[in-house]
Amino acid sequence: MDLDDLKKYFYILVAMLGLGWYVSNHYTFRDVLKYSREHPDPKRSPALDYYTGMGFFLKEDYDGAIEAFTQLLADYPTCHYAPTAMVKLGSAYTERYRFANAREVYEKFFEEHPTHKERPAVEKRYEYIKFK
Repeated sequence: MDLDDLKKYFYILVAMLGLGWYVSNHYTFRDVLKYSREHPDPKRSPALDYYTGMGFFLKEDYDGAIEAFTQLLADYPTCHYAPTAMVKLGSAYTERYRFANAREVYEKFFEEHPTHKERPAVEKRYEYIKFK
């Protein structure tokens, strides 16, 4: 690797950091959800909804996560993000003390995805909130 290659990679890195700064200061997760809703695309929209929901979830904005995962499951209920979105939606409902909603989501998960790898963990969560 010569000096010209290093310069090229440095400029790419600076451009990506600049783009990331610009986007983070001008757009929010809610803007991404709005875009996904207004421009439905079965190839892009499920990923946008899912990763937006995960962003909200990781920031502990559980109401935003509920909105994103609900949008994903309403618009693309059979996409490959759906089972994991259901698990996260149930967790977000639990964090907001909306146990009836969480139970409903988990029961639907059991019905629609009986052999999913997350099932044992979801069963434990379900037992925890079962009588709350």
